[in-house]
Amino acid sequence: MPDVDEDETRRDQIIEAIFDALPADSYEDIVTKVNRATRLRVTHAQVNNAIAHLRSHSAQYGWTIPHVKRGPGVGMDEGRFVAYLVDRQGHYELDVNPDAGRHLANGMSATIKHTASMMKNASAATRIAATHTRSVNARNRLNDLADDFAYIARRAAAVVRDLEAEAEAA
Repeated sequence: MPDVDEDETRRDQIIEAIFDALPADSYEDIVTKVNRATRLRVTHAQVNNAIAHLRSHSAQYGWTIPHVKRGPGVGMDEGRFVAYLVDRQGHYELDVNPDAGRHLANGMSATIKHTASMMKNASAATRIAATHTRSVNARNRLNDLADDFAYIARRAAAVVRDLEAEAEAA
């Protein structure tokens, strides 16, 4: 009996089918294209999980899908899910297609905005936790951590402003 994980094999088939379905506008678009072209019958959740696995193991697969701008893709967001080739060391082969570059920049900006928001929230939550901590040392460590989270949030917001200004100038 072969020592093959059936889920892994199916996931690999889904990842291969996703590559063939790109570029795409949304997860739903990927699901539709994969289901039309194959007999896999994938769901939104399976595509989501396959893409998450792909991003974590991009050098193994030789390609990845960069994070994209969130929300419903319209107009300039069409085709925002694109494949980027990755070598065995994990280095990306950048696509010279201007649309792919725009989608990559939009995805990076969206991810950084998300990170800034999460860090701002984490800073506030950590400060609240510090007020309910009896140990002075633990309270100081929590407040230092909250300061670090707040710093990351400020830095991320500044990078997003720079990226958006650069995009408007282009």
